[in-house]
Amino acid sequence: PTDAVGYGQKTTALLALKRPLEALAAAELGHELNPNDPMSYGHLSAALLALKRPLEALEAAEKAIQLEPFSLVNHSRRFTALLRLERFSEALAVAEEMIKLNPTDPVNYGHLSAALLALERFSEALAAAKEASRLNPTDPISYGHQFNALLALGRLPEALEAAEKHIELDPTDAIGYGQK
Repeated sequence: PTDAVGYGQKTTALLALKRPLEALAAAELGHELNPNDPMSYGHLSAALLALKRPLEALEAAEKAIQLEPFSLVNHSRRFTALLRLERFSEALAVAEEMIKLNPTDPVNYGHLSAALLALERFSEALAAAKEASRLNPTDPISYGHQFNALLALGRLPEALEAAEKHIELDPTDAIGYGQK
């Protein structure tokens, strides 16, 4: 009961099992054991996001970033919290910062696309989604981002193609079928 790492692992496992209340309890115990560890703040942020408590998740992610400024995982949690809080301009700034930290990570361009879409900058959102696909052509999520931007632009035949590519790459993902 004195190993903060074990509580972090337990938090991750409980989140994967869709048990966010228990995950938060484990994250809190781990954080009590090591309150200056950026990972403990990261685990708190992840559990709070799962519980749909974005303001608290944002605070935890920001503390994690203060302690470990180059952690893309914590920047991603901050991005997600800001998006859920509808603070889209701030989310865009985080996505841009993530790209500066790692310009070859397609996830960062997916975040950029989502923020631009929320700001109704649809052409730019499409360009970011296409960059994510270029960096990882087998990532179905990037085609989901393309679908959203194409739909918003009214380019329906291309949106259908993006949805079909999403399904082709991950036939078990219900989101692709919903897009189609």
